[in-house]
Amino acid sequence: MSNLTKKSKEIILGKDKYIMCFDMISVNMFQEMSNMSFLNAIHLINKYDDKTLLYFMASSIRPAEEPDKPIGERLFEFDIIGLLLCNTLDVIELVSSSMPQADHNKKSKKKATQKKQVK
Repeated sequence: MSNLTKKSKEIILGKDKYIMCFDMISVNMFQEMSNMSFLNAIHLINKYDDKTLLYFMASSIRPAEEPDKPIGERLFEFDIIGLLLCNTLDVIELVSSSMPQADHNKKSKKKATQKKQVK
C-alpha cells in the first residue's frame, strides 16, 4: 500500500497528449532505469540534476489513452533539451505535491500534551 497522493498533469509531446503521473509505478520504473534509490533521487531532482529529471520524466509520462503505462526510454526520442526546459518545474511540483503531508494539528496537540506533563 502506498501513501503517495496520485497527482497528474497534462502535457503535449510532439502532437500527442500525455499525462505526467507520479505513483508507485513511476517509482519502480525510475529505480529500474536509474539504479538509484528514490530518496537520493528526490535530493537530485531538487538540485535540478538533468539525468535524474529525465529518468523521472521517462518513468512518469504516459500516453493519455494508457495512463498506467509510462513511456520509459521512448522519452529519449523527443527533444530532451525542450523537455528539461519546459517540464523541470512540473516534475518538482508533481513530486512535492504527491508526498505525504505532515498533520500539523497532531503535532500541536502532542506538544501541548508534552508541556502539560512537564509542569
